[in-house]
Amino acid sequence: METLTGLSLNQELARAFQNVREVESVYVFQRENVIEVFTVVVDDTAEVSDRIAEVELALGRSLRSVRFDFNTIARRNRPIQEFLGSCTPMWSREPCPQLLNT
Repeated sequence: METLTGLSLNQELARAFQNVREVESVYVFQRENVIEVFTVVVDDTAEVSDRIAEVELALGRSLRSVRFDFNTIARRNRPIQEFLGSCTPMWSREPCPQLLNT
C-alpha cells in the first residue's frame, strides 16, 4: 500500500517511529482490514508513552484510510520472543540478522 507521500506503509511507519529514540523495533501484521502495529520499547515510562501516542495519532490522521490497532510492548529486558515469537520486525533500530538478508 502506497501512502499520500509516495512511501509504502512500512516506510511511513518506520519513518514515524524512528524519531522516538526509545523505540527499539516495530512489528506489523495485517488482520482482515486492520493493520496491527506493535511498538517495542525497553520500558514504558509516561513520557515515552506520550511520545508514542503522538506518533500514533499523527499516523492515524495522515493515513485516514487505514485502520490501525496500535500496541506498545515494554520488554523490561526480556527477550522479544516472549511476546512475538520468532517474527521479524518491520523496522529495527539495531540491525538484526532477519532484516540484513532482505
